[in-house]
Amino acid sequence: MKTLLITKNIDNESLGGRELLSQSNQESLSKILLEKLEICEISKIEQSNFKKLLNIPKGYIDGVSDLKIQEILEFISERDIRRVFLDGSNFGSIAKAISENFPELRIIIFFHNSEYRFFFGAFLSKPSFHSLGVVLANYVAEKFSVNFSDLRICLNKRDSEYLFKTYKKKATHISSLTMKDNFKANLINKRFNFNSDNDKNFLLFVGGNFYANIDGIKWFLSNVASSL
Repeated sequence: MKTLLITKNIDNESLGGRELLSQSNQESLSKILLEKLEICEISKIEQSNFKKLLNIPKGYIDGVSDLKIQEILEFISERDIRRVFLDGSNFGSIAKAISENFPELRIIIFFHNSEYRFFFGAFLSKPSFHSLGVVLANYVAEKFSVNFSDLRICLNKRDSEYLFKTYKKKATHISSLTMKDNFKANLINKRFNFNSDNDKNFLLFVGGNFYANIDGIKWFLSNVASSL
């Protein structure tokens, strides 16, 4: 009995928190399942704005297309696949297609976020037609993920509650965020000119310049840093 992992094709030159977690998920599944794991990686594709608009009701985002779904269905039919692990609720349209064509398969979804809430926050932070389209596409995809899955894994209870609030279903499992410890003190000190003899205390915040990180560091400065 084999498990099919469907995951994002990761560019090692632009790794972020999500990509590192996806790598960790893949490595963990590989160690557990060994030769019983099959992997399908999905890459983003260039599309016109008109095509993106047509794909919103389908929940096609992040490289999902009719062709890719057909390839996955054919792969499943040719192999002894009994479980499917989708690394991200953005692949909900794939879960829907698999459930409708292979109802006996067990479908597991790993939720990196409550994506609809996350991208709705991004839209409110910087409104545009593009960001609105991203919100709608993620809503459709995530709704499919919730409705066409047997197991739903969230990073925390908060995300599970958001799923219930939005789609009336909670996570079946909670799995806290894990990442490899690749910290290299010498490289950090060299990059930022830190001096180990400096007796001043400091905190280093590293992250992308997007609304959630900005709100997070503002909250930290107002509610935590002032008490240190």
